[in-house]
Amino acid sequence: SQFVVYYFEKGVIAPTHCGLYAIPIEGGEPIELDAPNVNRRVDSIKISGDGSTVLFVSRTSDLSSSMLYSVPAVGGEPIPVTEQIIGSHIYEITPDNQHAVILQYFSSADTHSLIFSDFEGGQEPLVEGLQYIDYFEITADGAYVVYEKEGVGEDELWSVKIDGGILNHLNGSLVPGGSITSFKITPDGSTVIYLADEIVDESPQLFKAPVDGSVTSEVLTLWNIGNQITYKISPDSQWVVYRADAEIVDKLDLFSVPI
Repeated sequence: SQFVVYYFEKGVIAPTHCGLYAIPIEGGEPIELDAPNVNRRVDSIKISGDGSTVLFVSRTSDLSSSMLYSVPAVGGEPIPVTEQIIGSHIYEITPDNQHAVILQYFSSADTHSLIFSDFEGGQEPLVEGLQYIDYFEITADGAYVVYEKEGVGEDELWSVKIDGGILNHLNGSLVPGGSITSFKITPDGSTVIYLADEIVDESPQLFKAPVDGSVTSEVLTLWNIGNQITYKISPDSQWVVYRADAEIVDKLDLFSVPI
């Protein structure tokens, strides 16, 4: 059966009932997934791709502490995936629907860590104690995690195998004051496309790098592509299509470049 999962909070001034429930998509009786507790809040609710498991972050009422749980969609006792920390959790479910990659922020130390965990809390640290991790993605084949971190004076792109191992530095050196605007992973999981100031500050170009860091990054656009660029990768992972004011300022055109 397929389920709709929802969080219910009752109370006008202060909550008197807070609980997480699932209900069959065709209708029926609600199933309690997390016992109601007015002293905590539930957010970041996600369902595994096969519909079997619900993950959620439980936060204390003052929002200072958080903890990640999993629970079967058909109901059962919630299982701690992480310990409770003073800080926050951001996570993504892996393509195999059996694990999660979790970005933890420890507010007391002001550091971030990435961990790989099954739904029962069996964990493997990927990256620990970094000052700032801005964003991460999992490759579609579930083999790698790619993340952007704040380096010493500049942004950096890194990858690591999803179950741990060597860290791979992906981007080239940025110009002084330059930054990485964004990155995307090709659908086949082989290549990272990113927008960055590696040639001229405030004049971003598109670059590519293999997800395993085996060769140095290469520029894809050899001219000024403007400051309004947006881009997408073709489903076959062979092309980047981008929109930019490359020829006339504030006049947006479509361009393509082979990967």
